[in-house]
This record gives sequence, C-alpha cells and structure tokens, in this order.
Amino acid sequence: MENKLLYQMAIKTFNKHGYQKAVDEVNELYSKDKITLIQKSELVSNLSSFQMLTKKQRKFLEKDQESA
Repeated sequence: MENKLLYQMAIKTFNKHGYQKAVDEVNELYSKDKITLIQKSELVSNLSSFQMLTKKQRKFLEKDQESA
C-alpha cells in the first residue's frame, strides 16, 4: 500500500475512533503482511505525534492538508 493512503486511513480512524483503534488497525495490517515493519513504525510514530497535539493544532493540520 502507498504511504500517503496509509497515513490518511490511520488519521481517519484516529479522528473517528481514537488513538488505540488506529494503532490496532496499523498492527493488524502489519500482521497480515500488507505493510512493512518500516511503514508500521512510521505510522505509529506519526499517530503518537498527532496524539500529543492539542485539538486546535490537529484541526489546523487537517485544514492545511485538505488544502494541499
């Protein structure tokens, strides 16, 4: 799978169901050999960074990415 699509899927899951569900989905993709260990590590790292942002900062990033 392409990294950009993976990132979008992970962020969409994060926004709807939260951090833990998003990480669980990434782990499930890895266990089914749909993504590599490197992709899994990058996604979990990005989700962790996203989790640490305030809600206002997350909304700003979402708007920024939609316009790009």
